[in-house]
Amino acid sequence: MTSIAILFFANLIGLGIGLISTGALIDLLTVSLGEAAGIRYALVAMSLPYLPSAYFMWRAAHTFQKMQRNKQMSIKL
Repeated sequence: MTSIAILFFANLIGLGIGLISTGALIDLLTVSLGEAAGIRYALVAMSLPYLPSAYFMWRAAHTFQKMQRNKQMSIKL
């Protein structure tokens, strides 16, 4: 049940708010930069929030590997 709620809200935010905010940003930037540059910079701006999440995923993987090496955590697959 929890995974259903997570997927629902992730899709609601990503597909609902994400598309509308990207379109609004494109409209704002197209006026001052032109059509092609407005689209380009709007898409770059919308992908910037992924950088912190990529960093935290990298740090989590590094910590997980370190814990595995120290035998603090054992996972059987």
